Amino acid sequence: MDRNQDGIQNLKTQLANMQSLIGEYYGYEAITKKTAGSSFELYSFMVKYDRQPLRFTFEFYKPKDKWIVFGFSYDEDIDDEVEEAAKAYRLPENNRGF
Repeated sequence: MDRNQDGIQNLKTQLANMQSLIGEYYGYEAITKKTAGSSFELYSFMVKYDRQPLRFTFEFYKPKDKWIVFGFSYDEDIDDEVEEAAKAYRLPENNRGF
């Protein structure tokens, strides 16, 4: 992260500008944690704002003995994905392999 100070500042500016559109910050909730072996972890959080939630995703990698931030992203698609997951064809009772 130290090597990407311009990117960090740009991200802070984007989020500050976005807050004027989505309202006050109210906290966050963990959505998921996924791992790939013992050296890669992904954490996803729903960040709660007044008008809508955002999803923040952090990726961490440990090449030797120290964790580094490998990636970060945020998006507004959490509601679309929950709606898609709730569709009838995705329900376990509708996937019996017939």
